[in-house]
Amino acid sequence: MKIIVSPEIGFCFGVKRAVNMVEKLLSELEEVYVVGSLIHNSLEMERLRHKGLISVKSAEDVPAGSIAVVRSHGLKKEEIGLLIKNKVKLIDTTCPFVKRVKSEAQRMLEKGYKVLLYGDPEHPEVQSVTSYLEGEVLVVREEGDLDFISIFDKIGLVSQTTQELDAFIKMAIAVSRRAREVRIVNTICDATVRRRRALMDLISRSDALLIVGGKNSANTGKLASLSKKYLGEKTYHIEFPKEISRGWFEGIERLGLASGASTPDWQIGVVLAILKKYGGEVCNECGSDKRRYSLSH
Repeated sequence: MKIIVSPEIGFCFGVKRAVNMVEKLLSELEEVYVVGSLIHNSLEMERLRHKGLISVKSAEDVPAGSIAVVRSHGLKKEEIGLLIKNKVKLIDTTCPFVKRVKSEAQRMLEKGYKVLLYGDPEHPEVQSVTSYLEGEVLVVREEGDLDFISIFDKIGLVSQTTQELDAFIKMAIAVSRRAREVRIVNTICDATVRRRRALMDLISRSDALLIVGGKNSANTGKLASLSKKYLGEKTYHIEFPKEISRGWFEGIERLGLASGASTPDWQIGVVLAILKKYGGEVCNECGSDKRRYSLSH
């Protein structure tokens, strides 16, 4: 069985930046706090926990005077306020692409636009961004959410960074049909677009696809859903390497391997080691990512 490794695999820029910042802190300090998950990958969070990262459910759980990081998705304005009030030293690992969503939306508000944020209202990124925006801001997920728009409205549209570009374009067209003046800024992360395009190429060259990433990761879930449209039950989304079953690969000649943006290289290395035990071999001439994945972490 030939394994084709996606060229867009492993950490995205924002996640890699956040993890590197935290690891540097943990090399100097015994413990550092984070509200929620730094990133959406339970195995990587467990690794960082062993180094001294303490994940708590709310800002109220962070001890006064301690050191905490703002996770890559950002925190709500009121959470930041409480931490500052409690004299917690904050290290901001918020992804720059997430910050751009906030700044673009704020600019629109200041110019008198009603702002629509295309995304999931339950996602921590969306909750963080909207908490800072004072004005008319509405999170929209589908065209039916646009019925309130008047032809006389000035509408601004931005997106959660991990949304699908095609879906955002459809939403932008729907908004443009309803209002006379519309400003649209594509705030989807470049890595999200590249990863999706790479996956489509991988799907076209694979008999089955293995996607590695957290079940709570929005971008990983979208990749798995996309693959299922074309490969159906031959799409396998795993969070833990131990989930892999040898029976999945019977009769498979080409296996595509991809990951979400929060999946570390070491986890991909573990997955590859298992696949090689099952007779798999990385196909370098097939355009696979040529990094050498270490099992150490």
